[in-house]
Amino acid sequence: MSRAERCRNPWNGRCRNTDIEAFIVSKGSRLPICRRCWAKIADSHVEWGVDEPKRSKRILRGA
Repeated sequence: MSRAERCRNPWNGRCRNTDIEAFIVSKGSRLPICRRCWAKIADSHVEWGVDEPKRSKRILRGA
């Protein structure tokens, strides 16, 4: 029997969901991300770079 991969969202260390939607590379490690966490990451203001993602400094008003 194989073990299901669990979410390893680096910004939500408590998520252990097995509904994997995508994989990201962070600090050289390939991390599985669940559907719920991926939706939050996709809607956030993260700037993806060569080294690692960073939060955007852009401020949204009225959000």
